[in-house]
Amino acid sequence: MDQKTLSRLKTWFAAYSASFSFPTEEDRRNIRLKQVHTRNVCDNIVRIAREERFDDAATNLAEAAALLHDIGRFPQYREWRTYHDRDSTNHARLGVRVLREQGVLDGMPLRERRIVLGAVGLHNAFVLSPRLDREIHLYLQMVRDADRLDIWRVAAELYRKPRDQWPSALGMGLIDAPEHSPAVLALVFRKSAVPTTLLRTVTDYKLLQLAWLFDLSFPASYRLAVEQGNFEVIAGGLPRTAEIETVLAELRAYVGKCVEGDVVLGAGAEGPGGGGSAS
Repeated sequence: MDQKTLSRLKTWFAAYSASFSFPTEEDRRNIRLKQVHTRNVCDNIVRIAREERFDDAATNLAEAAALLHDIGRFPQYREWRTYHDRDSTNHARLGVRVLREQGVLDGMPLRERRIVLGAVGLHNAFVLSPRLDREIHLYLQMVRDADRLDIWRVAAELYRKPRDQWPSALGMGLIDAPEHSPAVLALVFRKSAVPTTLLRTVTDYKLLQLAWLFDLSFPASYRLAVEQGNFEVIAGGLPRTAEIETVLAELRAYVGKCVEGDVVLGAGAEGPGGGGSAS
């Protein structure tokens, strides 16, 4: 993708997201949340692409996929006033529909359109199909990594605040208690995906988010995770039980090996984590 096309997409995104105007400050805050998130996911994916030595055209294409990955969040919020798919609709599929209806990708080469639509439509998938086209799979892994990195930032900021100060669109109806569900912790122990249907407490959700550390696809993603430090903030808010301490020690050891290049990454669809993303 050339810089001119990427610039056009950025102009469209800015205008489209700004078109969702609301009379209340709470609504505007929820929209800004996704605008800022998108900017940060773009920054993350450019860092990953450059550290993984993608050329300029490939980096631009990755940034375009990141730019548009959450475009469905805006009409989702307008219709349902939430960012939780289970209470509304699949925001990734809604995003694909927006891009097609608005002709956003018209004029782009077919290969680029397929990659962007694949990344937008599947970035929140619970697991990735091993039958995915290899190029779509590669860019999708990048978007998922960049997305999770910023979800950790959002979560770290959220958990520092009293519950009544959380943005309304992020409320999950979970019990704010230190207890965790045994089934959730067991899945994290096995480096397995944690379905949201198992979540009962905020502690469960923190464990789900930390389990993503077993499923990043690039060494650069792990380096960024350590540099940004947000997963450690989330970990620091967990109860200090022996079981959780064991899980955290295993997570940190795994991250260290990935940063040093001692683990083969990029499995994605067949890897241990999965679980999509909340963004």
